[in-house]
Amino acid sequence: MPLLSVILPTFNSELYVAQAISSVLRQTFCDFELIIVDDHSTDLTPKIIGSFTDDRIQILRHDRNDGLVKSLNDGVALASGEYIARMDHDDIADPRRFETQIDYLKQHPDVGVLGTGIQIMNGQGELGLAYEFPLAHSQIEWAMAFFCPIAHPTVIMRAAIFNEVGGYSQEASYAEDYDLWERLIRLTKFANIPGQFLHLRKHEQNMTKTWEGAHAQASTLVAQRHINVVLGEKVEIELVRCLRSAGRVDNNLIADAADLILDLLAKAKNQFPKEFISEVERDAALRITMLALYAKKQSTRAKLLYRSHRISPLASVNLAIRLLRRKSGIGQMRLVG
Repeated sequence: MPLLSVILPTFNSELYVAQAISSVLRQTFCDFELIIVDDHSTDLTPKIIGSFTDDRIQILRHDRNDGLVKSLNDGVALASGEYIARMDHDDIADPRRFETQIDYLKQHPDVGVLGTGIQIMNGQGELGLAYEFPLAHSQIEWAMAFFCPIAHPTVIMRAAIFNEVGGYSQEASYAEDYDLWERLIRLTKFANIPGQFLHLRKHEQNMTKTWEGAHAQASTLVAQRHINVVLGEKVEIELVRCLRSAGRVDNNLIADAADLILDLLAKAKNQFPKEFISEVERDAALRITMLALYAKKQSTRAKLLYRSHRISPLASVNLAIRLLRRKSGIGQMRLVG
């Protein structure tokens, strides 16, 4: 049996799917099977998929359009590998991606979910900005309260832990990856490796673009659940939405959102290794400063800037603006290059 099972769901991707498949078949690591799940495409996608004759390819075609979550779970159900890799039908993997990630997982048996950095690519294949994500488990766990810190199509994970939590949840459509990470992070360690091992294509037909509102709502619910678990109490969804929007959704909740960050920071100080505390403090201070920048009340802004300064004196307004422009900080993607 192959060591790695690659799951590639597709639907009406005649423009890009051949490039995605070819990038998998060109990997320097060869001990894999490629499971392509065609979710009842109505364009030339089935013909393009069928034109590949590599023995490592398995094709599953749905009789109707069942959606991404079912396609993913159906693909994993056919998998025989010890590891599960994700690949999207419009992205391109670096030839060294599988080799690099498998080597890392073999050397770090405590890590169950591993992602990489990405480089954005447009519909014409032109490369753009490159991003990296929080690297260490504690950094990723901190970031989970604010956004999804693992890029789904870059992931390789251990099949055993995926099966332990029952796979992707249909109830979490539009944020199925974020939901899965939130459940898995309680069972295993996470990591990202530096370097852009995937060209992630951004175009008008992207699901996150097409279903932007539904994606935001589903992601907010996952963040709320994670915060509830961390704090051991229920946090209202409106407050989580305010936190994730830096106060732009509801300016009246900005001070409460800052209090929520402080509560999360207090938990992190008790649970995270000491070497990560200063980074988490800097990120918390930066987030409170971001809230201050959007506060309409002068008194609220002054109060939040004072709190930010007490946590990390370097998180001044000027530094915050500079970091925002660079998309820096452990709690969000970091622009590189």
